[in-house]
Amino acid sequence: MLFVRGDRVRVVGGNRYGYVADRLEPGMVVIDLPDGDRIVHAEAEIEHLD
Repeated sequence: MLFVRGDRVRVVGGNRYGYVADRLEPGMVVIDLPDGDRIVHAEAEIEHLD
């Protein structure tokens, strides 16, 4: 699945959500969380909310 900067996403199996901030190596996405933190997850572990 293709994720681009600004997409609203949720981490599958958890209650964390945020917006895609950047892409790293293929298959990895940086997510900005509402509390100001940033996390890195594999594309396979997140889903679009919008």
